[in-house]
Amino acid sequence: LAQEIQRRGKSLVVIAGQIGDKATLAIATDGLLDAAAIVKSLSGFIDGGGGGSATIALAGGKNVSGIDELLIEAGKIN
Repeated sequence: LAQEIQRRGKSLVVIAGQIGDKATLAIATDGLLDAAAIVKSLSGFIDGGGGGSATIALAGGKNVSGIDELLIEAGKIN
């Protein structure tokens, strides 16, 4: 989903949510920003980890209460 939205002209797409008792994070970029680096910096908010490529990266974590702060920080990325 993140990659599909990004293909519609967005340079950065961040999708975060909860599945069961776990937090999930998906990042898609146009390649000018490094999705893998972004997911690594944001996954700490959900006490998780992840990885990927320069254009798509995924993470999971156990702290669903960190999703709101993660999204606030993501909004500061230029």
